[in-house]
Amino acid sequence: RDGFSPINIKARQATKVRAAKAQRLGNREIADFLSGLAELLKAGADIRTALGILSARFERASVKKIAEDLASDIGGGEPLDRAFGRAFQKSEAFVAPMVAAGEAAGDLPGGLQRAADVIYSRLKLRDQLVTVLAYPSFVFVSAIGALVVILLYIVPSIAPLAEELGSEPPMALSLMLTASNFLSANLGLIGLG
Repeated sequence: RDGFSPINIKARQATKVRAAKAQRLGNREIADFLSGLAELLKAGADIRTALGILSARFERASVKKIAEDLASDIGGGEPLDRAFGRAFQKSEAFVAPMVAAGEAAGDLPGGLQRAADVIYSRLKLRDQLVTVLAYPSFVFVSAIGALVVILLYIVPSIAPLAEELGSEPPMALSLMLTASNFLSANLGLIGLG
């Protein structure tokens, strides 16, 4: 389009190696990367300059590698959606179609920001799920712990009282005694399991 001619041709790395490097990134890093790229493009930077800035800004080597690979692919004439698809092949496969949609609509920064927003919303949902499940999990673990303490220490101390009465203990007490005897006899196996 600009009348340039190739001067030299370099062999590119295998796709599987790049995909493996992208998988090491956390979701928050990917979202921050895409959001930062969108902001730089909105500010007027061309995509290769924006990728160079992001490569210098992030400290992790894997983020720098993705920025450099994207800049290399795009500089080599690779379509944007294919370059982003290669960079985020396994971890966030929806990024490439969103980049393609943004590019087709003439709003590449918007497509990148929407992809980042999807990842941010996933992270927010996951954090909310962890928060919501934390209390019931604590209550469940506490109840199991209390039941184990009751069966191991309290019920065996009641057993001699039930034997002194000489009659058949109530059904609930006999069930608790049976469970207590089973738990104390198999405590090592249960703990190992």
